[in-house]
Amino acid sequence: MNAPTPKWNKVPQTQRRPNRTFAENRCLASWMTVNGMKCFTLFDTGSTTDILSPEFAKIAKTRIFQLSNPVTLQLGTKGSKSKINYGCEAEFSLGNEETTISGKSYFDVANIDQYDLVIGCHFMRKHGIAVDLNTDSIRIKGKRIPTIPVEEEQQELIRRSSKRVIEENKGKERSSAMAEDRGGGHGDMKK
Repeated sequence: MNAPTPKWNKVPQTQRRPNRTFAENRCLASWMTVNGMKCFTLFDTGSTTDILSPEFAKIAKTRIFQLSNPVTLQLGTKGSKSKINYGCEAEFSLGNEETTISGKSYFDVANIDQYDLVIGCHFMRKHGIAVDLNTDSIRIKGKRIPTIPVEEEQQELIRRSSKRVIEENKGKERSSAMAEDRGGGHGDMKK
């Protein structure tokens, strides 16, 4: 026997999504060190992988290798996925004067937006890390370590977003200039 298919009522009106402040939407981020370099890190309890951006991996001089067993990176929305084809091992350090964890860890290398590193459930469980959204804090084995203050995190995200827009515009300008060099431009057309 087939289960009945629910019928969705069509709503004749539209409604705006509620506005939320940056602080209300804020994820928990902290500065971490990877291969001796300061790394803008997101702690994501919904992630099953730990991902380092290719740009940061290059800057931090990690030895990137191709995976013999690429895996699918499934995102939260239906149909949105990517492949993880590369990985690396790197030295890391996280904490403060009171509590620090450090060592060498494997990280997937994949394109991530806004952050240098995403720390997922595996890393957090392995190192006794918990996130506390009520106090906007990260704890390592019960000891609180600093997260990036709201204003500083917001400024860092704005800076990174602006940098990305500038780089995209430079790419468009280069493409346009190359098209003109090949005669694709309209500047000196003879009538």
